[in-house]
Amino acid sequence: MQQEFLPTPRIRRTAATRRPERLVGVREVRLHDGRHTAATVLLAEGVHPRVVMEVLGHAQMRTTTDTYSHVMPALGRDAADRMGRALWD
Repeated sequence: MQQEFLPTPRIRRTAATRRPERLVGVREVRLHDGRHTAATVLLAEGVHPRVVMEVLGHAQMRTTTDTYSHVMPALGRDAADRMGRALWD
């Protein structure tokens, strides 16, 4: 007999469940936001996209590079600066 998987019900965020966050002045952050932050920081710190792909569990590097393309221009500038220093300094 095949097991049927049902979607996990969302927990409704009410004023009562948000109150402790507001009392201490912490904004609500989803766990998934931490995943995006980690990937962005790793890429910004020069970790190769292939390594970030493996950390995130993406099946293809294109998924990682497409999702985090906003970080890639800065990496391109950094690579160009490094090449310039290697050739001319």
